[in-house]
Amino acid sequence: MLLRESTFTLPKGWLTPEGELLQTGTIRPTTGLDELIAQSDPRVVADPLYLPFVLLSQVITTLGHWTIVTPTDLESLFLRDMLYLQWVYHLINQEDGARASMGELSATLWSNFTKR
Repeated sequence: MLLRESTFTLPKGWLTPEGELLQTGTIRPTTGLDELIAQSDPRVVADPLYLPFVLLSQVITTLGHWTIVTPTDLESLFLRDMLYLQWVYHLINQEDGARASMGELSATLWSNFTKR
């Protein structure tokens, strides 16, 4: 199965445990198996609000030079970055998500979307 990845740039960036700030990454569309794995994760069973952390950790294929991102890693994201990743997740998993895979998803989109 061919899953197209989309690149993204976090508005603030993820601070790694080593103190490195990473802002760019790639994300792929979600599969049914991703959803099943996430729904059965013990952390999600205990607290359904944890679902976005598990789902995003499965579909983010890179974050900077990191190729494995865990739900625990995502817990340390700035709120603005977590909201941005949820927006990207929903965008690429919509029916018209093909347009999201045509280029980089810029933080500017989210920034403009949230300004009042």
